[in-house]
Amino acid sequence: DCRGKGSIKDSKTLSVKIPAGVETGTRLKMTGEGGQGKGGPSGDLYIAMNVKDHPLFQREDTNVICEIPISFIQAALGCELDVPTLDGTVAMASNAPAYGGGIRRARLTGLLENLVTMGLRTSVKVIDLAVVGASAEVAAALQILPGSSVQKALRVRATREGPMSHITTYVPQAIGAHFGRRELAKKPILLLLEEAGVKVGKAEQHISARLADTEVARHLDVAVGSALLAVRRLIFDTRDKPVQWLHGLYRPDRYEYVMQLSRVGSIDAKVWVSKELSAHFH
Repeated sequence: DCRGKGSIKDSKTLSVKIPAGVETGTRLKMTGEGGQGKGGPSGDLYIAMNVKDHPLFQREDTNVICEIPISFIQAALGCELDVPTLDGTVAMASNAPAYGGGIRRARLTGLLENLVTMGLRTSVKVIDLAVVGASAEVAAALQILPGSSVQKALRVRATREGPMSHITTYVPQAIGAHFGRRELAKKPILLLLEEAGVKVGKAEQHISARLADTEVARHLDVAVGSALLAVRRLIFDTRDKPVQWLHGLYRPDRYEYVMQLSRVGSIDAKVWVSKELSAHFH
């Protein structure tokens, strides 16, 4: 009963096919599904699209973007990731070197990534590995109580030309318990830290010089009293908690440390070993 108005109000459910790639503001036209005209056919129905934000995916033009955070170790070495997509999760390889933000423009030249690469391109011999009580100096560096258990590892790293560095590392035993002599002989300790669940964040490094004593001279195949590059490096996790303290003595003929400084404060640090190997770790 239209009560003389010529039409009555009613509701109707329509099935709408949404084409792929629509954006907010897109209008879909449904012919003949609009209001009834006076003495004429029904008009058209226009549906305005409003695309809801997704908690994981973002749109960039016609591309779907998904950000997956990876550690610097994964970025430096490459890895395989399970990546969510609109069609489900797929395995994708991130080949080394990877680039920040998923946009392949910048190069990985940070010191920590560089150290991992150097570790993979040299060999290492574990001289000694023991759990000891932290000295006052070690405890202060690692921010633990004196006497707390730490893993102390003594290693000699070498190139094809011969021994390059004499390295002593201290790691809290709660972390060091995850790897031993065999793992230390095969992988860089920064990689072992991440495999132990540590998210490596930053490093503080002090560089000086020292003369080789009898023991170090024997391991590095140099004369007693030879000048060596001395490095002390403190590694922190992403919560700024110290997780490793390193004392390294390096032969200057097989190891170089290079820093590039800019007037606006940017620092790019690199190390490389033995020019004959062309091992420029950029």
